[in-house]
Amino acid sequence: MPEADFSECLSANLISAFHTLAAFVAGLREARCGGAAVLVSSAAARIGTPNHEAVAAAKAGVEGLVRGAAATYAAAGIRVNAVAPGIMETPAAAAILATASGREAAARQYPLPGIGSPDELAELIVWLLSQHAARVTGQVWSIDGGFSSIRP
Repeated sequence: MPEADFSECLSANLISAFHTLAAFVAGLREARCGGAAVLVSSAAARIGTPNHEAVAAAKAGVEGLVRGAAATYAAAGIRVNAVAPGIMETPAAAAILATASGREAAARQYPLPGIGSPDELAELIVWLLSQHAARVTGQVWSIDGGFSSIRP
């Protein structure tokens, strides 16, 4: 991978998360109120997968950012968490899922076989942002069919 591509991946995934979170927290602190943020990581940050070095490094950085920011801002009532999806039915995975054989191979690599849906991910994010998760901070929630933690 060319260094420029690696840097672009870090910028798009980690540096942008830092700036977005910083602006969000600044607004909450100015308003003197708590709040909740959810950043997006990836199963690739937790388990080595071929050809994912850049995104794995960037998303592992996002996970560190979540834990550090959660510790920094908990006293102000600001919660920071992340979700770490496996492969999802999104434009980012379109090339992998474009053929029947590619889709089948991707689905089979998960202990709970299948391809995740953006709606499933959105539901988890909505819950993490809600008062139902009022005591949850500094966590990374995997939504990857068990890919990053178990082998059948």
